Amino acid sequence: MRYIEVKIHTTQEGIDLLTYILMNMGIAGFAIDDPRDYKELLNKHNPHDWDYVDESLYDFENLRACITFYIEESEEGCNLFKRVQEKIEELKCGKGASNEGTVDFSNLEMKWKRVDDADWKDKWKEYFKTTKVSDSIVIKPTWESYEASEGELVIEIDPGMAFGTGTHPTTYLCIRLLEKYINNGEDTVLDIGCGSGILSIAAALLGASDVTAVDIDPVAVEVSKYNVELNRLSSKIQVMEGDLT
Repeated sequence: MRYIEVKIHTTQEGIDLLTYILMNMGIAGFAIDDPRDYKELLNKHNPHDWDYVDESLYDFENLRACITFYIEESEEGCNLFKRVQEKIEELKCGKGASNEGTVDFSNLEMKWKRVDDADWKDKWKEYFKTTKVSDSIVIKPTWESYEASEGELVIEIDPGMAFGTGTHPTTYLCIRLLEKYINNGEDTVLDIGCGSGILSIAAALLGASDVTAVDIDPVAVEVSKYNVELNRLSSKIQVMEGDLT
């Protein structure tokens, strides 16, 4: 599927009103770059706010406030895009509601380009690398090669559009607890909110006799089933769509 990526540069003052205008036109999701957010982040209020930041963030004074959003390249989407262009031109000319005229939007530079959803939905793969998350468990994305050492259990994973690469602290801490408490052949595991299925797969590899993975998201269910089959554990892991009720 193709989309129109739209970037509108404005002032810090103009961000709130401009997003309000766009939402009223039917655009619900935005990525907002606001120099004020960087300033607030870097003004460390507590010692535990952060440990390290990229040096480029300190260049926030030179950043321009920017709103980014995507419009599906369909007949309806193209009509919406045209209305956005017209509205931006109105604001540039000082037309519109009275409250819009009291806000400094600057020059409202609008840039756009056509993008394929594959351009952004798979971008994260560049940063997902093979990682050892416990004494024995190694998580390997399907597109990488890895030679396991003695005693290592390798999980092949392709999260797709589901949550769960195994590198989030909540995930690898759970894996370490599974590694500590599972006794070979004696444990049954229920994975609620299985995401990509990574915890279920880890439990099965560590010796759980029976694993049930459940998620309310049908995409997560399909991704989990795929990953279970990828790791040849279909006989030990049952994946289903549902909730605790």
